[in-house]
Amino acid sequence: MKHDWQQQVFTAAEHDQILNTLLGPAPMVPQTDDHENYFMDSELFQTMVEQVTVLHHGRSDNTERDFIQFEARDAGQVVELAGHMFPYEDKENQNVVQFSCDFLHVPGTDRVLGVCGIDDFNHRFWLTTCISCHTENGHMAEKTILREVDLINKDIRARKDKALIDGANALKSACRNVGVKIRCCFTHTTRMALSRGGGKQGLEGSISNYLIATMKHKHKDAAQVSLKN
Repeated sequence: MKHDWQQQVFTAAEHDQILNTLLGPAPMVPQTDDHENYFMDSELFQTMVEQVTVLHHGRSDNTERDFIQFEARDAGQVVELAGHMFPYEDKENQNVVQFSCDFLHVPGTDRVLGVCGIDDFNHRFWLTTCISCHTENGHMAEKTILREVDLINKDIRARKDKALIDGANALKSACRNVGVKIRCCFTHTTRMALSRGGGKQGLEGSISNYLIATMKHKHKDAAQVSLKN
């Protein structure tokens, strides 16, 4: 959000150099003109150094398409503060953390970005963990959510609880596999067919999709029911 949207093409060597520099603790990368990789002297890269940690990049085996998994450098602090949000609830709900997870298309590319984060009391979303990959599937979703759960489990106070997601089967499957309760996003659930996303039958998991695809109502009738609900 601090920089203009831009798309740059790198060689494989430049790509690996950038990502390898961001692996692990924050590196000290001075802004000079000595780098063969010009991007590493840019203001955008300096922001990445300050705010992003790359956890993994490349191919893990011969069958899996490439992905880049990374997180905010303050992700642990965000989870720690989230663990303080509900200290006075009953024992079952004390210090629980609800996080959100979704996938979005990266404009101008064939990739999607999976994101996890936590909302505070002012409805501000604090990004924690991310994955850049070619498709939203159960495996990529589980990698993203599992990292979030690991951060929560490492905190002495925070306790994993719920994930706020849309109706995608990939996210539902991932939540079940890592032992997180599923909560459906109200916006996705109530979004009508032929509006943003979902096509003529509506988003998967929405009321509109259920009425049209499962109950075989006409679109105009489903829209009236959805509006009344």
